[in-house]
Amino acid sequence: MKATNAAVMKEKNKKLVLDLIRERNLSRAELSQQTGLTKPALSTIVDELLKENIVLEVPQITNEVGRRPKKLYLNREYLYFAGVNITRNHFEAGIINFYGEVLVQKRERMKESLTANEVIEQVCNMIAREISELSIPKKKLFAIGVTTPGPVDRNNTTVLAAPNFNQWHFVNIGAQIKHHFHVPVYLENVSNAWAVCEKYFGTAKEVPNFMVVKIDEGIGSGIILGGSLYEGLNELGHTTINYNGILCECGNRGCLETYASIRSILNNTPYQTWTEAVDAEDTVLIEKEAEYLVPALVNVSNLFSLDIIVLASDIAYKSEQLLSILNARVREKSLNQKVSIVKTKITSSIQSAAVIALDKFFHL
Repeated sequence: MKATNAAVMKEKNKKLVLDLIRERNLSRAELSQQTGLTKPALSTIVDELLKENIVLEVPQITNEVGRRPKKLYLNREYLYFAGVNITRNHFEAGIINFYGEVLVQKRERMKESLTANEVIEQVCNMIAREISELSIPKKKLFAIGVTTPGPVDRNNTTVLAAPNFNQWHFVNIGAQIKHHFHVPVYLENVSNAWAVCEKYFGTAKEVPNFMVVKIDEGIGSGIILGGSLYEGLNELGHTTINYNGILCECGNRGCLETYASIRSILNNTPYQTWTEAVDAEDTVLIEKEAEYLVPALVNVSNLFSLDIIVLASDIAYKSEQLLSILNARVREKSLNQKVSIVKTKITSSIQSAAVIALDKFFHL
């Protein structure tokens, strides 16, 4: 039992050290200070990581005379992770390296004639071609992360009954992709994945409590509390802002998504995209979008004591005016006076999907 406990503790410390290197590229001395491990114990772990080629130790350039300090970095080529993102309008697949950098991504339009199984087959072919293009050895593909709209069954990698996503209801997408590649496949709601990606690489990298609000053809949300993903039901787009309002696909009336999604806000306007509306400097439409969003954002900031709310996807385009209105009104109405609303730094849905797989390496 003692040997087992020691092995478990050693593996836990190893993952802790790796996570800190991923975040900040520290030296051995800095790692010892950050982890509380003794220098000999820390050096044993680092030496193992170097031997396994997981990390690299690089001397730093300095003008000082004497021994140059060394920093530890993740080896970008140690492992690779695939990402798949499926939306109502398109599907895409790509690859990131161990550092989280997107190496390749391809997108295809979602044709109405395609079945879910046909899309999965095309996605698998896309990943296979990308792996071949990058000359990635099969053993270096660690896992695949998949994102879709709406609620999902993570344990069974099955898409549940997301509104306006009917052909994907109860499709076990993970099992089918795993059959092709024989690596673990992880399924996550696209907005939750975006929140995890923000925690790793985005605006919220140093923020313990935040929400991502992803607004495009629908409205999704992902919450990080205490640095960890909140895995409960989280559907901001289907919270009510008008009890006698428009009937939503989910069966309720007055859902935020029926008013503030890009599809809804552009209805009966001359614009095809939110980009067009913003570039036209349509302040009336931007004001209208803010009016719909404020009550929902006030509610979540009061409920979860958030530090920031991150606007993501189409709505983040040149969002300075929208952010200015939202920040002023949410602070005016919210009990949570510390909350601020910012825009995302993440630009790739593939990165956010693949990061779900990357996160499993560090925290499974």
